[in-house]
Amino acid sequence: MKTILFTTRNNPTAKTISKLIEAAQRLKLSIEIIHTKSSINQLHKNNKFNNIDFAIHRDFDCSPIQSFYVNHLPESTRQLNKDFLLKFNKYDKAIQYSYLSQHNSNIPLIPTIWSFDILRYHNISKYFQDIKFLVKPSWGSFGNGIQIIDSQSKLDEYYKTNRPYNIILQKYIPIEWDIRVLIVGNKALGAMKRNKPHKDSVVTNISKGGIGEQFTLSPEIEILALDVANTLSLEYAGIDILFDSDNKPYVIEVNSNPQFYSFNKTFNIKVEDLLLKYLMSTQE
Repeated sequence: MKTILFTTRNNPTAKTISKLIEAAQRLKLSIEIIHTKSSINQLHKNNKFNNIDFAIHRDFDCSPIQSFYVNHLPESTRQLNKDFLLKFNKYDKAIQYSYLSQHNSNIPLIPTIWSFDILRYHNISKYFQDIKFLVKPSWGSFGNGIQIIDSQSKLDEYYKTNRPYNIILQKYIPIEWDIRVLIVGNKALGAMKRNKPHKDSVVTNISKGGIGEQFTLSPEIEILALDVANTLSLEYAGIDILFDSDNKPYVIEVNSNPQFYSFNKTFNIKVEDLLLKYLMSTQE
């Protein structure tokens, strides 16, 4: 029986990791789970690392921990998104966005500012040529911390709780919806349209009340999403894309560990099964 390792900072009963565990059980895989330092020591003690066939790393945002797990598994272990994890050993949207802009000029990105310094509202609005712009944490998820800034006082308030180098400032493009394209391997499973929960909402995230529905993915947008994933060396990813008033697409951000339960519900599929089957089929 082959063995799969799940590494996570969360409890194994959390929704996503529990679904992955259920999928592994359906596929008759032996399961190991690491979510504390003591448990990884136990694996070393029992010499179980050499018997890990597959690995999926969930929920990491700390580079020393992430690199430790990825590098301590043998070369024979098939690790999901290994090349990405070694290339970007810290979850940071600003770093990923910068990498995309430097390595693939064909990807349409939202005009963005990132700085170590506290910036003035006047200078930012002048750069974006708009009285409004977006701010969000470079490490955030689930739509947390995203705000529209339209005055110096609002910007000052945001800086009180967020260090400047942890903030991304972006041109504000008004939308009512965006899409999440889910990538597994070199294939787009589909796209979910995420509608804003109400007209005053800044985000479309399902976790914030956004309403998901199936979206017909055009060949052009599918190629764009795959291009983004390939540039970042991602096998499994959620590519978020918006369309402006002229229907021009922009990549909002890339999630290297996307949740999939909303996608499952919208498309009536089991992404967790497809993901594990893909991983197993690509083991050398």
